[in-house]
Amino acid sequence: MRRLIHVPIIHSLADLGSAAEGLEEQFKISRGSRSWEEHLQEVEQRWDVIRQKLLALPLDYSRVRLYQDGLPECGRELEIVRDLADRGSQNCRLLCELHLKGAQIMGTEDGELLVDEYNRIRRRLAHSPAAAPGQTPTADSFYDELVARRDAHIAKRIDSTLGAGETGILFLGAAHRILSLVASNIVVTPLL
Repeated sequence: MRRLIHVPIIHSLADLGSAAEGLEEQFKISRGSRSWEEHLQEVEQRWDVIRQKLLALPLDYSRVRLYQDGLPECGRELEIVRDLADRGSQNCRLLCELHLKGAQIMGTEDGELLVDEYNRIRRRLAHSPAAAPGQTPTADSFYDELVARRDAHIAKRIDSTLGAGETGILFLGAAHRILSLVASNIVVTPLL
């Protein structure tokens, strides 16, 4: 049996890397500094809950694969995760912690699709009101089609790399809809 634990995530600014430039300022302008601080606390608390719940699971980490929204297949996955962890990403700190226990970090996404989305988000943020970190514009069909292509790739990647008797942990933002695309012989369990 193959098992996939779905972890719904909220991206922090550290997770977004250079795509986050100016996002804090836009958020504060549109919603105020107090709302910004409340949002940061909410994100931090959410990651504390995720960490506690994951670490409480009885897993054989040598049989766990970690799939991360936004992490390209590139041969440098661990380096990318460590760099983001060093920059303050709780998501990537947790990936590093699970990796140290024996879990394997998997490149999850098609790099070209990520670059397309990055460029699209940067253009939209430059011309639109502020959005909360982790909330990306989804109003037009290009973006929806792009996320659908990313989702199809993620589902195929999981199917092609998750072996019999293994557990995958999928960290995935709210814009994605891949659960209906996951192979029927993979049992999906929500973490939260």
